[in-house]
Amino acid sequence: MLAFISAIIAIFSTLVGSFSGGGASMMMFPLLLMFVESSYLPALVLSKIAATAMTMSAARIHVGRHLVNWRFFLVLLVAGFLGMGLGTYLVQYQLNEVLFKGILGMLLLGTSGYLLFSRSGLGLHAGHERGFGFWVMVLGALAAFVINVLNGMFGGTGVFLTLYLVLFMRMTFIHSMIYVMPTFALISFIQTIYLMGTVSFDWKIGIVMGIAGLSGGFLGTRLQYLKGNMWVKRASVLVMLLIGGKVLIGLI
Repeated sequence: MLAFISAIIAIFSTLVGSFSGGGASMMMFPLLLMFVESSYLPALVLSKIAATAMTMSAARIHVGRHLVNWRFFLVLLVAGFLGMGLGTYLVQYQLNEVLFKGILGMLLLGTSGYLLFSRSGLGLHAGHERGFGFWVMVLGALAAFVINVLNGMFGGTGVFLTLYLVLFMRMTFIHSMIYVMPTFALISFIQTIYLMGTVSFDWKIGIVMGIAGLSGGFLGTRLQYLKGNMWVKRASVLVMLLIGGKVLIGLI
């Protein structure tokens, strides 16, 4: 029964997460704590397994469909690894998460409100991307580092990298996925392997989560190309509103 519930949670969360550009772990984690695994770190491991499988499945579809600046990709990847390492270290030492969750919730609500009421067409039309100069690389590294510190602690922060690429780099939502999904696939894979080796969890449910994550990632990414940037933007805004609201309500 637990395996079935886990599969439903993982498929739903990874389908929505891969379609909207992130947030799968943040959807899965509280649901797993509520219905499957009551302990923090084992639930985190299970959500990471599904999310990693999702990003791998999605990355496989995105690769080859868009042009990639490999220097920028490597900057995001290296900075992301460093941030993830710090976040993973912090979460194992029971850091007080209230401040970080409060900032996270407010950022999600604020950004989703901006996207909701903006009439600039951000993320919808190609041909407006910024160049990849030195300061763009520096700011990209800083953004990837901070985002992955939070990713190491909570998971589901890929949506922030999507937003950074859309708002600052002026990419379309779907084009940004060629950077988001492969970087998070590699970063999350390393973190997940580490957590699997240090945290006790139910391996049978872990296998179920992995298979469900692959399926959800495949379906969500195919749906992206079927529906286009406008629908991806709407899904991203909705996911940010829901997660941001849930995070802040949970702090009350």
